[in-house]
Amino acid sequence: MPRLRLDHSDARFTYSTRLVVRFDDVNLGGHLGNDRLVSLLGEARSRFLHDLGVPEEGGTGPDGAPTPGVIMVDLAVTYRREVGLRDELRFDLGLDDLTRVGGDVLYRVVREADDAVVATAKTGIVFFDYAQRRVVSAPEAFAAAAARPSLDRRSGEIGDGRGGGGGEDEDEGGDGADSGDEGRGAA
Repeated sequence: MPRLRLDHSDARFTYSTRLVVRFDDVNLGGHLGNDRLVSLLGEARSRFLHDLGVPEEGGTGPDGAPTPGVIMVDLAVTYRREVGLRDELRFDLGLDDLTRVGGDVLYRVVREADDAVVATAKTGIVFFDYAQRRVVSAPEAFAAAAARPSLDRRSGEIGDGRGGGGGEDEDEGGDGADSGDEGRGAA
């Protein structure tokens, strides 16, 4: 079976958040466990969607009407480098292949210490009305997020998508250390 390849070289990453690898995230091999990376991707996705105003669990909109939640329909991950205890990771996220009911969330995971891409991933999501137990149209805020400007990883500024986001193997020169695991969306 051929190896899975995720090429995010032309992806438009519009959101970043940072997480630190905890003791419980490290396996017996002394590095980040594959199951724990999937959990960290879930946390990054949850922050991203929350900041867009479309929390995964659904909720109530500004008009008092219920808003849909999210269901993950697929997941693909490629592991590129080993990650250790207390490594600070930056999760860059963006949207792709939007449809009427969802789309793909793309991820680039970068180790802050050496700016190395340690993993790439993609999750397919659809919006779901938990009360009616059916797939529903994506909220407008989700589609609008695809129009956000890209993060320019080289300057730490928001770009127009032409020079930012970069390829997985290019020198991306991060935007400096962050003191915790706070999200930073491109507003």
